[in-house]
Parts: sequence; C-alpha cells; structure tokens
Amino acid sequence: YQRALIMSNITISLLFTMLSICAYMSNISILLSSLTIASYTICTLITDEPFLYSYLPLIIIIYTMIPLLGRSLHSNISSLLKSSNLLKEEEEMLLKRLQMKKEELFAFAELLSENNPEEKTSSLLNIIGEQSKENLFTALAAHQKKEKSKLDTIRRIYPYLSPSELNICRLILQDKTVSQICELLHRSSGNITSQRANIRAKLGLKKSDNLKEALQERMRLYEEEHHRQEEFSAMR
Repeated sequence: YQRALIMSNITISLLFTMLSICAYMSNISILLSSLTIASYTICTLITDEPFLYSYLPLIIIIYTMIPLLGRSLHSNISSLLKSSNLLKEEEEMLLKRLQMKKEELFAFAELLSENNPEEKTSSLLNIIGEQSKENLFTALAAHQKKEKSKLDTIRRIYPYLSPSELNICRLILQDKTVSQICELLHRSSGNITSQRANIRAKLGLKKSDNLKEALQERMRLYEEEHHRQEEFSAMR
C-alpha cells in the first residue's frame, strides 16, 4: 500500500510538472521537480523499502531532466514570442507610414512580381484604395524627381559623358554592383565593364583610383561649391 501510494503521488507530481511546462512556467516546474525528488527520497529513507531504493536514481534523473528541458522550451518560446511581437510592431509601423492596410500592401507586393495577367493586375489594383494609390504615386514621383535631379547634377559635372555613361555613374553612386547594373539596364557584363573603362579614361583616373570614390568626391566638391554660391547670392 505504501509503495502504491508513493508511486501514485510521484505520477501525479509528474503530471503537474508537465502541466507547468506546457503553461510556460519554468520556475514552477523546477520547484515541483525539486519537491518531488525530496519527497521521494524522504519516503524511501523512512520506509527503507528496497523497491523504492531501486527507483531512486531513475526518479532523480527524470525530475532533473524535465525542468531543464522545460526551461529550454520556455526560453525558445519566449524568443519566438519576442520576435513575433517585434515583427508585429514593425508591420504596424510600416503600414502606418505607408498609410495602407495589410491587404493593400500584399496586393502591391504581388503587383511588383513579373508576368501578372491583365485580369489579376486589375483585381490587385482594385484592392488598393484610392488614398493608398495616391500616396504611392506621390512617393514614386518624388523619388523620380530626386533621381532626375541627381542625374542632372552628374550631367553638369561631367558634360563630356554620354547619356548611357551618365546613367551608369548614377547607379555606381547608388552602390550598385556590376551585376546589378547589368540587370537594371538589361546589358551584358562586358558592355558595362567597357563603359566603366571609358568613364575612367574620360575622368583621367589611374588604375589604382576607385571610380565610385572619385565620383563621390567630385559630387561633394560640386555640392559645396553650389552651396557657397547660394549663400553668396542670398547675401547680395
């Protein structure tokens, strides 16, 4: 009767420990495991039962491993929940800045994919609200204006470069690699490399000179000079 009572209590303790792990209460599972090991050890010493002695090492191993695994599980779940909450916050911030709903953002992202049928494109555009469309068009227009202004600046600095070379300089200043420039301009790697060589020759660069750094430095000097001229004009 004593053995049956003790072992049934151990089984119930195991159940409660597992429930605490499932509820992500790692500290409770450690406490319950410690109490179970202590209770079983005391009962074994009091009863001096060989049967209980034989199971003592197994009980200690089981109730030591369970809370350790539970703590690891709790740590992983906490990390996942933290990442999930962070993603939700970023999503809310993104939607707020874009002034779009989640469905509209997904529809816009799908619109960017290639080979969309005309019917699908039309249905996706219908999902995006008028206000969101206006915001997107405004942002796109502002971006195009900025890029055109940058291209005009490069053209004023390097009037002797061809339109294609000027466009390549603009992409280089955007930190685009040769492969990315090839993809954007739909040209071969050899063509872009040849045009880069022409740009370097027209700029009078040495082999050791970095093309992007040279372009950035010339842009910086031009902007500083332009800023000084504006200040002088304002003073007059």
